[in-house]
Amino acid sequence: MNHPKIGQSSQASIHLQIATQNDLFELKHFLKRHKQCSVQSNDLVYLVRLYMPSSQAIIGVGKLKSISQNTFWLHGLYISPSQRKQGYASQLLLFMAAQRQEAHNSSSGQTKQIITFPLAHLETFYLKNNYQFIEPSGLPSELNLRYQKAKKQHKNWLCMALKLENQSTPE
Repeated sequence: MNHPKIGQSSQASIHLQIATQNDLFELKHFLKRHKQCSVQSNDLVYLVRLYMPSSQAIIGVGKLKSISQNTFWLHGLYISPSQRKQGYASQLLLFMAAQRQEAHNSSSGQTKQIITFPLAHLETFYLKNNYQFIEPSGLPSELNLRYQKAKKQHKNWLCMALKLENQSTPE
């Protein structure tokens, strides 16, 4: 599989990829080491991987769950603290959106979207990455229940979505 490179020096390069079965052991340990939630069986998992001359390692993870044919829930985005502020999270969001757009490009005419509930201090980050605020009342019922429960528990979640434009094919 040809993975897009997003950063490269003479010593190292960064690649984005969809996680495979071969990545699960390393992924499990990465998430545990960074005190992140484990992967669920129906998650679509994306990785940011650092390749060095003598080694390679996962430095970031994004997790999506398919809610419907046109709706995905971004319920995990994490970059190793030592690798932050280098644009890897933004690149991972773009990669994930492009992969979902490509995989689910249907002629239904319905707009596809990735919904997320970021913490309030991440508002600027998500706005810079083209996410927009949406009304919780318009969420699919499964996500609406999660959002309302979090609000009752005084969690400081925002309700945002990235609209994936339909790609029409010329006739």
